[in-house]
Amino acid sequence: MPPRQTAILLIGNVIDDLVEIWDAMGQNNQGYLENIDSGKKNYLTYEASTLAEGLALWKSKAPTLALVDVNLPDGKGVEFVERLLEENPNPVDKLPVIVLGQQGDAKTAVRALKLGAMDYLIKEDLTPVTLLRTLNQVLNIIQLKSEFEGVQRQNARLQEIRDRLWQSLDAQASLDMVAVTARQYLTADRVLIYQFDQETSTAELVAESVVDPALSCWQTPIAQWQDSCFEQSPGQESDWHYVVAHEDIQTARLSDCHRELLEQLGVRANLVIPIRLLPANSHFLWGLIICHQCSGPRQWAMSDTQFMERLAEQLAIAIHQTHLYESLQNRNQLLEQQQQTFRLLQDSEQRYATLTSIAPVGIFRTNAQGECIFFNETYSLITTITYASKAKGDQWINFLHPGDRERVLTTWIELSSRREVCCQEFRLCHPDGKTVWVYCQAVPESDSLGQPAGYVGTMTDISPQKESEAKLQQSEAFLEEAQRIAQIGNWSFDLNTKKITWSDELFRMFGRDPNDPEPDYDDYLNEYLHPEDRPILENHVARIMAEGTPYVFDYRAILPDGTIRHHETRGELERDQAGNPKRLFGTAIDITD
Repeated sequence: MPPRQTAILLIGNVIDDLVEIWDAMGQNNQGYLENIDSGKKNYLTYEASTLAEGLALWKSKAPTLALVDVNLPDGKGVEFVERLLEENPNPVDKLPVIVLGQQGDAKTAVRALKLGAMDYLIKEDLTPVTLLRTLNQVLNIIQLKSEFEGVQRQNARLQEIRDRLWQSLDAQASLDMVAVTARQYLTADRVLIYQFDQETSTAELVAESVVDPALSCWQTPIAQWQDSCFEQSPGQESDWHYVVAHEDIQTARLSDCHRELLEQLGVRANLVIPIRLLPANSHFLWGLIICHQCSGPRQWAMSDTQFMERLAEQLAIAIHQTHLYESLQNRNQLLEQQQQTFRLLQDSEQRYATLTSIAPVGIFRTNAQGECIFFNETYSLITTITYASKAKGDQWINFLHPGDRERVLTTWIELSSRREVCCQEFRLCHPDGKTVWVYCQAVPESDSLGQPAGYVGTMTDISPQKESEAKLQQSEAFLEEAQRIAQIGNWSFDLNTKKITWSDELFRMFGRDPNDPEPDYDDYLNEYLHPEDRPILENHVARIMAEGTPYVFDYRAILPDGTIRHHETRGELERDQAGNPKRLFGTAIDITD
């Protein structure tokens, strides 16, 4: 799927004017064009001479932006905006329309902007420079909004999947869930999940999601394959530890048998994501997630690969969790069956020691008093605690990060006193100054009489995951900066808790410090809004609660110094699964200038 080209719809006499202006750009302003966009921005244009033609092209071509002449043979350009509002009476954002009018027609300009047009330009003042600057500004705003909404959708989807994966102890259910999620998110034709057998160098299909049952691979040669058949061409790395994306297998550098097999399966483009088990051994490749596009070539977007990598990380954690649970369950059953003789107990302990010595996670045990009495080598590698250092018992407390120590100990004491499962994330400080993030979980054990015997648990190095989260926070910071530049804020109001949540930009729009707490609803009405606008807001809220109809209106914001700013706000209602009102949310934009 090639990236969509920016398309602009030109409606009315503006066509002749813009042709002349763009000709001037090409002849006299090439340097300016290259300055603005490095000479790479291309616009696909559609032309319409009448209002009716413009509306038809808007529906059939779905352009990015429309430039509309205020005077059309069959109506006014502002009517184009009105018709768009009829189809979408409550848009969340401004309509992607720029109206071109005449000097002195302020009434039409105000009307166009009030209806939701993004800008109003005076044709007599229009130059190549002002036109291109306005186009770039408007298109950048549209792009920023699209990217922000995309990141929000991606984060929400990942959070939902993460919660479901971490709550599940069924490995197959987790694999099936990830396969379906990946295919739906990418709108791919087929998603396959493979697990590697490290001894035989084979990969076995363990989960699948297809858009059409005819595309299923369960009964095909690819249900199990040897790695040698999937080597890359000479000179390329054949290691599946890296993300591999092929836009078109016909032109990709693949081995002959690999390409032939993909052709038999109808594949035109594929995306391969490794599943690496944590903790520290990043070279332990558990399997692969392979996405197929059969309908045609596809250019995999960066957001596609980022989503899939994060999804693979969550699946790896879920696999660890499932394996751990199964291991603990099996061990408990084994211990219960071998309580009859001391010899059987010794044998069980020996098997346990062997298991922990090869386990890819840190394993430890405590006595009934919560003192550490055993840990394996992986635990030692993660924490730097060794038997030689005599740092057993409660000495592990000394390795806790000062910023986490009180929270970890308080939680551990509270849960262990009730004999409950304890799961926590915290930091450990190594003697060399290095800090690592770990995920620790401990399950209570009982002796043969049912009395508390201690805890058995695992410790997983999640530092790579935390680094990914830090990168995500940086991305969110970039988006927050985009909100600040565009003077767009967002808000939500929890109808159950009455909690108001504002973005940092919305605080700034009200002249407030983002570090201050959000106001409650009454304070917001009485201190932040102009008295004449308060009943208007209350009427909108009452109507949306009763009818569910989104609202949009302009209000006057009162800043702490008494300054009045004009905002446009839009609100929608979210309901819970039972259909009851749950949350109000929306956006606000400063329209003072």
